[in-house]
Parts: sequence; C-alpha cells; structure tokens
Amino acid sequence: MTASGAGTFQTGTGSVTLSGDTTISGAGTFTTGSGVVQLNGDTTVGPSAAKTFTVGKSGTAGATSLFGALTVGDSGNNAATTLVGSFVPFVTGTGDISLNGDTTVGPSAVRTFTVGAAGAAGATTLFGALTVGDVSNPAATAVYGTFLQTGAYTFGTGTGTISLNGDTTVASAKNLHMTASGTGTFQTGAGSVTLSGDTSISGAGTFTTGSGDVQLNGDTTVGPSAAKTFTVGASGTAGAATLYGGLTVDSGITLSAGAFDASSSTGAFTTSSGTVTLSGNTAISGAKFVTGTGDISLNGDTTVGPSAVRTFTVGASGIAGAATLYGGLTVDSGITLSAGAFDASSSTDAFTTSSGTVTLSGNTAISGAKTFVTGTGDISLNGDTTLVGSFAQSGVNTFATGTGTVQINGATTIASGKTFTALDA
Repeated sequence: MTASGAGTFQTGTGSVTLSGDTTISGAGTFTTGSGVVQLNGDTTVGPSAAKTFTVGKSGTAGATSLFGALTVGDSGNNAATTLVGSFVPFVTGTGDISLNGDTTVGPSAVRTFTVGAAGAAGATTLFGALTVGDVSNPAATAVYGTFLQTGAYTFGTGTGTISLNGDTTVASAKNLHMTASGTGTFQTGAGSVTLSGDTSISGAGTFTTGSGDVQLNGDTTVGPSAAKTFTVGASGTAGAATLYGGLTVDSGITLSAGAFDASSSTGAFTTSSGTVTLSGNTAISGAKFVTGTGDISLNGDTTVGPSAVRTFTVGASGIAGAATLYGGLTVDSGITLSAGAFDASSSTDAFTTSSGTVTLSGNTAISGAKTFVTGTGDISLNGDTTLVGSFAQSGVNTFATGTGTVQINGATTIASGKTFTALDA
C-alpha cells in the first residue's frame, strides 16, 4: 500500500505474524481481525506524534502478552500509563521492580500494595516520598516486622496520638525531647518508669506519671531557673517517696499533712545558720538532735528522752549560745551546771524549792529587793554567804550555822519573848 494511501489494512480470523520491526505512524489505522497478532520485532507506535495502541475493543478485548521490555515514554517525553476498569493484580516475577515516577495505588477505591509473598518478600526501597491516605481519607500503616530508620534523618509525626505498644529503646547518647515550646503532658501508665540518667524538670510543662513506680536513679533537678513544684501522687491517694541519695532544697519544704518521720534513720538531723521553728509539740527520743548555728524555736511542749536517759545540749563546748525558755521547764532528773552562772536577776518571780535538800556549794550573795524563799527541805550553804537586805525566817524551823564565823553587821532585833543564847566553847 502506498505511503499516500488512505485505505485500511485489515486481517481476517487467522494469525498475523510480523517478524520484523514494526512501526505504526502517520494518520493510518492498524486494525486486525479476530485472530492472534504476533509482533516479533521492536514495535513503535507514533514516534513523531501522540498515537494510541488499542488491543481489541470495548467489552471484547483479549489478552496482551509482552515477552520483551515495555517502555512508555522516554527521558524527553514522559508519559503516563492509565489503566481503566477492573485491573487484575499487578504481579511481577522474581526480578527487581523500579518505579521511578509518582506511583498511586487505588485513588478511587481501597487497594492493596503487596511486595513479594508471605515468607519470601524482598526489600522495598523508596527513593521518593511515601504518602498514605490524604486529609479527606486517612489510612493506617501497619508494620509487622522491625521498623528501622537509618541515617541522620528526622522521624516526624503529625498532631495525632502515637501509641508505642512495645518496648521502646533510645540509643546511647541520644535524647528523647519534647520541644521547649511544647505545652503537652508526658504521662506514663501503670508500669514502672526508670530514668537512669540525670533528670531535669524545668519549663512550663508538667511531668505526670501514672499509677506505677517511678525511679529516678541519677541527679534530679526541679526548676533550676524558676520556682517549680515537685508533687508525688494526688491528694488523698499519694504513695511514699523514697530518697536513697541526698536531697537539696533551695527553698522551703512545707508539710501540709502527715508526720515528718526520721525514726528509722541512724544519721543526724543537722540544720544550718537559719532559724528552725518547731511549732507543735516536740519529742526528742533518738540518739541525737543536732542543729547548726541558727536559732531553734520550740513553740510546743518539748520532751527529751521519754523512754531513756537523754541529754539536751545547746551549742558546743566553748561556742554555746543562749537557751531561752518562755514557758515552764519540768525536769524529772537533776540539772547540772558545768560552767557559767545561774542568773535569775532579770526575773521578778520567786525561786522556790521543794521538800528536798538545797545545797549551794559556792559562795552565796543575796542582795537587792528580792526574796529567797525555800520549801520545807533543808538548805546547805557551804560557801561564804552574803546577805544584803532583810533576812526573815518563818515557821518553827531552826536556823543553824556551822563552825565558821558569823558576822551580823547591822542591828539585830529579837522578838518579844524570844531568847538569843550564846553557848560557851
């Protein structure tokens, strides 16, 4: 048929075999009958213009077998392949498949993209971006094997919830960060949470755990740059907080309820140079209650050693401060004054003894407008006694001196009917 012919080349029901290379171009149509057509050489459809290669007709198409490679478009003339209608699974052989352009699976219906077969799947390498679903049709991605991300790239999620249902490991020298500007909550469940490294809780966020135990095995800093609150448990349901290391608090500790109990500790309770105020009743029964150089205010009843002999010491030898008692002092055993003076000169109250013996071993001076009142017990003044003022003895008791000299420098009055007897040696 001449190149300028406008007729049709049409075959019948028999097989048509074109063993050489076949080029279909120009304005003509290559139409076959109902027989099989074999194109055994390279076949080119429309190299100089867009042409259509159609197999069969609508509703009666037969199968097309390609025993060689199929190239659609080229580097200078990219072309898309459109599959219309029901498409049987796209099954490949055992060779590699390279999809170098954008690949869309099932834009109009739910489709499955399967690589390999169960137990024999090869690796899938994506050099471009992977999009699963869209804003109007979100879809889930299920990974049944190990998900491994390599390289220095970022794994970023959207704003939805992330569920880590298995063990999660953060590699050595790597961090698990919530962004500094994040206002979300980091919350655990009922399992144990162990933070083996140093922990710093700062910023405006909240570190909230579930009902499981939390172990902070490294140094823990709460709010290094601002006032922060460290809370264990919730109101009415809090568990115990156990500290195996030292606790440093830059601000105050407030005990809203419950007891401050150090009874199981063998260490010393030591304060610094600030004032220590115990507003309630205080019982000191352990081995030692040691403070620093600051003032101690015991505003309630204070009991020292109710079940054993204890010593209450203020300050240390040579550097002791004053002990001021604004209430009554009850001592079940004796009081020993190792050094210094027993000074009640600023008091307007009486110094009253009981029925026991009162012994003043040193020199005694009774002066001023004060009254020296004893109880019913004996009084022993073993040193020199100086009385400046009046000496009044009442009752039927005897005033007896020792063998030393008694000097009466003022006027002496003996009541009517009474005697003053001087005994000879």
